[in-house]
Amino acid sequence: MSPAWNILIVNGHPITADAYKNNLLSKQKKFDLNLNLFMANNLPTALERIGEFSLEKKCHLLLLDTNVPMDHDRKKPSLIGFCNYIKKESLKTKIIITTSYNDNLRLLNILSKINPDGLLLKTDITCFDLLSAVKNVILGNPYYSTSVIRLLRKRISQKVILDRIDTEILKELSNGSKMVELLKLIPLTKSGIEKRKRRLKSAFQTKSNSDRELVLVAKERGFI
Repeated sequence: MSPAWNILIVNGHPITADAYKNNLLSKQKKFDLNLNLFMANNLPTALERIGEFSLEKKCHLLLLDTNVPMDHDRKKPSLIGFCNYIKKESLKTKIIITTSYNDNLRLLNILSKINPDGLLLKTDITCFDLLSAVKNVILGNPYYSTSVIRLLRKRISQKVILDRIDTEILKELSNGSKMVELLKLIPLTKSGIEKRKRRLKSAFQTKSNSDRELVLVAKERGFI
């Protein structure tokens, strides 16, 4: 018999959490898995559940959703801090993130600041994807859903290199910010921002000088 793996599902939506649980339990034998599943609907409860594990009964995997609230009042979650804490205190616990975010900046932020063992877009998740992700990550292999792989391939294939300020400028332009807003948000002078925008348009080889085209090309190439 295959070893038992302890998985904590952390999700703020009970219906979704139950769907994941039922899917994992019903299909585990087909994937040669033996799973013990535990549930938490907010981060404090998740910390309590993890604290209940011992050296003999480890938490092998967190299936963690970005919608999970920090507390019962559904305050904004500190997902990055939570994941960093888990990585520090429970070195052998793997983390799979599920998310409904579909914009490139948020996905890249999750990848860079959390560096999860798996990242799944909810729109990509099928019964097969969920079980495949769990099995691969448990066995030490990273797993990304189709949209995440597509984004990573786009970024790898690009020759354009952006720093934090470039990314902030693109993000604010995509939100419709004008120069008056940019001056409040970007730590540069007006001439400095204009210079950055000219360099970005040159790097992305836009056909016109419009900010709108810059945003469209940057989105198409996976940068925002």
